[in-house]
Amino acid sequence: MAASEAHRLHAAFYLALMTGMRRGELLGLHWADLDWERSRLRVRHNLIEVRAEGTAGKQHAGKDTVSSVRVMLQTPKTQASRRTVVLSPGTVSKLREHQARQKVERENAGSAWQDQGLIFSNELGGLTNPHALYDWFKAITETAGLPPIRFHDLRHTAASLMIHRGVSPKTVSDRLGHSDVAFTLRTYAHLYDEQREEAAFDLTDLFPVAVGGAN
Repeated sequence: MAASEAHRLHAAFYLALMTGMRRGELLGLHWADLDWERSRLRVRHNLIEVRAEGTAGKQHAGKDTVSSVRVMLQTPKTQASRRTVVLSPGTVSKLREHQARQKVERENAGSAWQDQGLIFSNELGGLTNPHALYDWFKAITETAGLPPIRFHDLRHTAASLMIHRGVSPKTVSDRLGHSDVAFTLRTYAHLYDEQREEAAFDLTDLFPVAVGGAN
């Protein structure tokens, strides 16, 4: 995260790591979704790409040109995705810093500013292209000398950190916006297996059994 601190959307990278939010969810956030006093963030929109023929989907090399793809906001498809995320004090602090940075951008843009109330807008207040966020993150990791890391890997890292800290599967599932706990358990089965092994060793440490002791 230190490598991205100078970037204008550093808070987006930080929020992805701390909450596990999806890229489209991050770019669809509005300041009205943020409850500063209670440190809560409501996920109510998702930024998607729509090809010229009107079907949503990813841009494919050789098939779609940049000009044939536009971005738009939609309501998250599942009830689980439409959720409220609790924020840590550090995350709230990052968002305050980002708000101050955006205020400067707004002043610099003057009448060209598009006031859409977006948290992670482009330099003129409009929607940020998700491919741009991916490219920026890739450039940051390469400059820092890190191995190839996808933006989506931040979501997996967030899940891994929660699991290793002993957060319940239900809470992890809710925070990530998964439709059911079973999906979370399947996706991160290897991590839960490791956690079960660690728990067994912990119990052994607490209740040592002497070799050759009584049964």
